[in-house]
Amino acid sequence: MKSFFKNFLIGGLMVAIAEYFIHKDTKNIKYVSIMVHGAPLAFLATYLLLNNKEKEILLVKNGIYMSLIITLLMIILYFLINTKNNIFNNKIYSTIFIIIIWIIVMYSFTLF
Repeated sequence: MKSFFKNFLIGGLMVAIAEYFIHKDTKNIKYVSIMVHGAPLAFLATYLLLNNKEKEILLVKNGIYMSLIITLLMIILYFLINTKNNIFNNKIYSTIFIIIIWIIVMYSFTLF
């Protein structure tokens, strides 16, 4: 349980630092996007620490699936925000819609 709170604090700290850099200077947005999408670093650290070959293969396979899902959802979000002819031209509604789709996809991903 201790590690859960530690990871939660580190994740919240990362978001707070990202927001600080964005508000400080708009030139930092590229660095912030790299920092916020630090999931590949967590993925690689987990991969390197595993000692079971079967679990490594499953982790890579599921990591590829997750990358594809996140990429497709980010593409959909981009088009929802930038198109003028739909009901989701508001970024909050588009984000809520994508979160709902993400929850449905993650639920089905964990079942199968």
